[in-house]
This record gives sequence, structure tokens and C-alpha cells, in this order.
Amino acid sequence: MDNLVQFEKFKSRVHGLWTMEARAPVVCFDPAKGRKLLGLPARNTEGALIVPVSFIDRTLRVISAAKRRELEKLLTGGGLLWREVWENIVVNQGLNDLLDVTLSGATQDTTWFVGLTSATPTVAAGDTLASHAGWTEVTAYDETNRVAWVDAGSASQSITNSASPAVFTISANGTDVGGAFLAGVNTGTGGRLYAAGAFTAGNKSLDDNDTLAVTATFTAAAV
Repeated sequence: MDNLVQFEKFKSRVHGLWTMEARAPVVCFDPAKGRKLLGLPARNTEGALIVPVSFIDRTLRVISAAKRRELEKLLTGGGLLWREVWENIVVNQGLNDLLDVTLSGATQDTTWFVGLTSATPTVAAGDTLASHAGWTEVTAYDETNRVAWVDAGSASQSITNSASPAVFTISANGTDVGGAFLAGVNTGTGGRLYAAGAFTAGNKSLDDNDTLAVTATFTAAAV
């Protein structure tokens, strides 16, 4: 029992904390486009829209969500849509890789890559890139492959890419994202899966040209 107590006391925890920020494309307000979205009447000679406030209020209530979202981008110039912070699990393959490379002289992956998971992912310890029944990968972005995770070296048992986030540019309206993962290859299923995780607040939806900036900080701590 004493040995078990000592083991529990000194075992370590390896985990990752992720941050994902979604931003709408920054645009300049186009009065003609705004007028078209709202179905507004013609402008006066100075270019101003002549329309009662009640008309705009009534129109905003009946236009589609897609038009409302587009109008919001026109009015605000884009900017932050949402920010999600969540923890992942380091899967068994990732834990084995830590042991093999550190203690057994195995060949390491010198570059790691961030991938996006589909809606409502369920991550399991036994997941690999070739087999992950609880989630699929989202590839609806302009980048050719998964984006490199560029770290700045470890310090205080922590390593992060916060100085150089992995940025994705979404290529299709209505793209749902539920989490992210870290892999040893930029495409395909032949490499190592290190970690994966799901948003704690549920799925997020993105549109064409929205961008995602993904930061992952991995920590090993004695607990």
C-alpha cells in the first residue's frame, strides 16, 4: 500500500490547453450592398438612405440569418466572432511516443500539425489517425494541408505555439467545427496522433473566408 501511495503522489499528468479564435473577414461598409441586403429604397442626391427606422427594424426581423450575418459584417467591419478554450487528452499513441522518443531512442516527428475535427467529436484514448470512430476531420479550408504547429521551445514544463498560432481560412459557408487535434503528419492517416479534444461549449459554425487562429499549450506536471 505504501508503494501505491508513493506512486499516486509522484505520478505526472500530461495534457494540453487549446485556444481557438474565429474572426470574420474585415471589410469596408458598402452602402449599395447594405441596401440590397435590406431591400431599402433608393438614396437621395447626397447618397444617404432615406428610410424610416421602423422599416429597418421590421426588415431585420424578417431577413434570413445568413443575410443578417452578412449585414453585421458590413456594419462592424468583421472582427472577433468567438473564442473557445478547452483541454484535450493526450491519446495512448501520443503517450507511447513520449516514452519511446525520450527513453528508447525512437525516431521523433520534428514537425507537428494542427487539424480540425467535425461537429460533436468524441475523443478516446485509443484513437489514432487511422482509427477514430468518434470524430471526422474538417478540411473545408483554403490551406493545402493541416497547418504546422510552430513552438518556441519548452520552459517550466510547458511548450506552446502562442507566438505563432496555426491559422485556417474557412472555404465554405456553414462549416461546423467541434474541436482540434495534433498530428505528426500534415495529411493522411499514416502518422502519429498526439492529442485531440472537443469544445466544452459545443460546436461552432463558420462561413467562407472566416479565419481560425489555433493555439495549443502542452504541459507535463507532477501532481
